[in-house]
Amino acid sequence: ILCRSGYSTLMDLRACGKKALIVPTPGQKEQEYLAEKNNGRFGFISAVQSGEKLKVHLKEIENLPEPLAAKSNIGNFIEDWLTNFSQSLQVK
Repeated sequence: ILCRSGYSTLMDLRACGKKALIVPTPGQKEQEYLAEKNNGRFGFISAVQSGEKLKVHLKEIENLPEPLAAKSNIGNFIEDWLTNFSQSLQVK
């Protein structure tokens, strides 16, 4: 998969256990940050849009092991995440 490095895109890929070459939109600081932080993690490799090395990076993606899906059932994944998030907000 070749895609932008937007937050919801990365969450969807992670939940489904898909590897991808993530390319931030130039000038989009959040996408640039997320691409940098996720480079080499969860089956993601980041690249700049210039395109010079995109073919090389696509080959690198082919050689990565398949990442594990966050959960096989996305509904359970979301429910667990919301439970953990709400628990983290409770005052201790």
